[in-house]
Amino acid sequence: MALPDVFCFFNRARGTALVSPEDLLKACELFSTLGLPVVFRVLPSGVQLVQLSSFRDDALADRIASAVANKGKLSALELAQKDAISVVLAREQLLITESRGLICRDDAPEGLLFYPNMFSAKT
Repeated sequence: MALPDVFCFFNRARGTALVSPEDLLKACELFSTLGLPVVFRVLPSGVQLVQLSSFRDDALADRIASAVANKGKLSALELAQKDAISVVLAREQLLITESRGLICRDDAPEGLLFYPNMFSAKT
């Protein structure tokens, strides 16, 4: 889950005793030292996430590559709607999958679309 979403959900649950964005960020940076089942992660694009420590990019990439193969092409908006996540997070997941060579992109006038990588030995 993206950090802004965590901030909104956390403060919505607290009601009137709100937490500042800086305090939440500092708390998230302590996750790994506290041995919690969640970790704070910053992607190369700068997107900040809170995710389960059991989460693996390889499993995510395989799942997304199979979704792209089943559909033929996939945009970040379609993935976001399918997985009920933000479009920014969906785009990052597609880029992670692309970096593993499982899918490739086409930056067309219609938008950024991802297709199965027919040249990869992995597909």
